[in-house]
Amino acid sequence: MIEYHAWAVIRESTIENSANEMNMIKKIQEFILKQSWRSGIMSFEPVNGQFHLFVSDAPNHRGERSEKIFSLFKFIALTAPGSYGLLYLWDDEDLIHGSENKFKVFVLARGSLEEKDDMYLSPCNPIIED
Repeated sequence: MIEYHAWAVIRESTIENSANEMNMIKKIQEFILKQSWRSGIMSFEPVNGQFHLFVSDAPNHRGERSEKIFSLFKFIALTAPGSYGLLYLWDDEDLIHGSENKFKVFVLARGSLEEKDDMYLSPCNPIIED
């Protein structure tokens, strides 16, 4: 099984919001619609003047559904480089990289998405499972 949980605050820049912000939000909304999210949980809503994204899913195997979340976060990094957030991923079938017993954390900040080691929930056994 693969499991991911993600959140992001959408901002055009790290300085301040601009008049182009609604165009940027529309581009992200259109990208989400084209992805045809049919499972899991997704919310993209305005909160106190800025848009927040929340995504969570647990498909049986890595594939199209799990790749969509990476596509979305990469698109946000390019389209809204002031955005920030986290994508937590656990793929218990990732034997090739030795990641079957740990979460991977992808940090969205300043127009990039970087993989980091998780130090809170990993190793999954024994921290969250027996």
